[in-house]
Amino acid sequence: VNVVSWSPCGRYLASAGVDGCVTLWDHTSKTAYRRFKNENGIGITSLEWNPSGMESEKGNQLAFADREGYVGVFEGVYPSNQSGRGSAGGGQEADPLAEDSLLMEGIPADDIFKDDYNIEDDIMGNDVTTGYHGDQEEEEDGDVVQSRKRRRMDLMGGERDEEYGSRSGDIDDGQSSLLEEEQSFPRQRDPANQPPPPPKKAPPAFSEKQLECPQKPFQPSATPSHLHHHFMLYNLVGVVRSHDDDEATMIEVEFHNAGTHHAFSIANHYSYTMAALSEQALVLACGRTEDIPSQLQCVHFGSWDNTKDWTVSLPSKESITAVAIGDGWIATATNKQQLRLFSTGGVQREVLSVPGAMVTLGGWGGRLAVVYHTGPCTENVFSLTVWVLDVRRRRQLHPPHTLPLSHHARLEWLGFSEGGLLISYDSKGIVRILSPAYGGLSWLPVLDTTKQVGNKSDHYFIVGMTHNPHQLRGILCRGLEYPPVQPKPVMSTISLKMPLCEMSTEKAELEDQYLQAELLRTPGQQSNTATAQHLMKLFALACKSNREFRACEIAGLMPDERSMNLALTYASRTQHARLARHISELIQHKAMEFESENEEDYFETESTGRTNQIAEEESEYQYAKARSTSLNQGPPADDTEKVLLCYDNFENSGETVVFETAEQV
Repeated sequence: VNVVSWSPCGRYLASAGVDGCVTLWDHTSKTAYRRFKNENGIGITSLEWNPSGMESEKGNQLAFADREGYVGVFEGVYPSNQSGRGSAGGGQEADPLAEDSLLMEGIPADDIFKDDYNIEDDIMGNDVTTGYHGDQEEEEDGDVVQSRKRRRMDLMGGERDEEYGSRSGDIDDGQSSLLEEEQSFPRQRDPANQPPPPPKKAPPAFSEKQLECPQKPFQPSATPSHLHHHFMLYNLVGVVRSHDDDEATMIEVEFHNAGTHHAFSIANHYSYTMAALSEQALVLACGRTEDIPSQLQCVHFGSWDNTKDWTVSLPSKESITAVAIGDGWIATATNKQQLRLFSTGGVQREVLSVPGAMVTLGGWGGRLAVVYHTGPCTENVFSLTVWVLDVRRRRQLHPPHTLPLSHHARLEWLGFSEGGLLISYDSKGIVRILSPAYGGLSWLPVLDTTKQVGNKSDHYFIVGMTHNPHQLRGILCRGLEYPPVQPKPVMSTISLKMPLCEMSTEKAELEDQYLQAELLRTPGQQSNTATAQHLMKLFALACKSNREFRACEIAGLMPDERSMNLALTYASRTQHARLARHISELIQHKAMEFESENEEDYFETESTGRTNQIAEEESEYQYAKARSTSLNQGPPADDTEKVLLCYDNFENSGETVVFETAEQV
């Protein structure tokens, strides 16, 4: 249950839950007399009775609002003997509940309104009348046991076991499944004749929003398209808004940096619902309808001719589900499990088949990340796979591998940082980054956003991540599912914080800074000065704590010889002679390893050069042999017909030999 509301007369109570159902209760008779359901099946977050009450003809109403911003009104909310019943505007009305509906749930009607009744005891199997607990529970027959188990699952909002069927809290076609529950519930039990207690099972975890399995495709950094005013895209480049008015539908494009491009608006004739934006182009897309095929439109800012935009229609029965853009390329995911690649000028480059239903795309530079399903979800846990490609070079950067998600969570956002690191964000608020370490297949948890907000109903709408320093950019939504379009929301900066142990200590903070600088380097980037500075601080802290062995380990992590010499100087000046001796030996060992590596590289280079020289000499010999054969077969060579052979070997710096005839060759 999310929200409850009393009627103006104080007799009737309305309750609404995460399943989108509203139940009306009569406090006097202690019964539930009516139930409504939100047409969208979305959880209801607010209820308000018409203050006019039963005294007014228009007072027979109950207003509601759901998690995604819908507002509706239920008609005919008072009992028929109190006021006339009407139709539900904004929701559909189910059949009235029976008078003994509470008994069908397994809850005595006389107990539900008692102050000392504890529903948690009943959920966990504790007997509120005899004091019997769940681990000591004994039933007279197996049917009653199944009824009790079903009731516990329903009250917790979780899934039933397969042997018991689907959850009883769901309502299909306006019919309450409460009518399908067993109507017999033992009011008294005889402790003398009891079978062995069944194995105790932990109740399933409660989720505020049931996961849709499989996860539907989505566009990162976008709000739902059914809203009249919504964000088609909000990233670090700019904002794309859609405004659906009664007269016309417009798309507004605004850039954070006015020097990139001026703001502009275009008419949304094809009802575009997806967008991707870079400094080079704007991409718009829409799914197919019965009359119009799926469309893809590109507005190329860098085009130097008079036609800056182009449009392409997809084949029939194929619909775009996600789009992405990079440097010189555009990617679209379709419902046919096909990945279509275009150039920003409109050239169709490739069509790739993906072994699963695609969920979303992410693009940056030449990199493209593809997320798709690879198996059925079990216990509301998705099986998602991520595949990272280099579109410009047509090669694979990271092979397909499992995308880690929190338990009972869905993927909320996917994208690249300004430095090219792939980032994921799930519905539990966990941010992960694909690190180049360990072969480029390791995902590091770098932030728990739930610890950065003050209220459980608050969360972050992720926009992107900056580079140097690594900071997450997002919009704080206070009590809202999505950020409002107007006025323009302000982006917040969130510092990364890895889930290390004892984060309140100075040591853990320094370790967090070092790990971020070391593990979150972009591909090809070497250890920088920041890494050495963090290690020196950790080294000084270890020396201060008289942890010499730990300090020696930290010195071994120094990226260069200069940093190690600084550590040696610090150890000597702080009177850690034994530590200084071990660091000196460590420096000598590192120097020997460096010389050995250089020698191996030198001999490898010489071997490669000698091999190339032999190949060149062999090629020259074959050329001269072919030339001599042609001379012998042709007319006699005169003085002007000569064969020149130039070679440059290892012993001789260079020499030119002139052969007068083929025999001399």
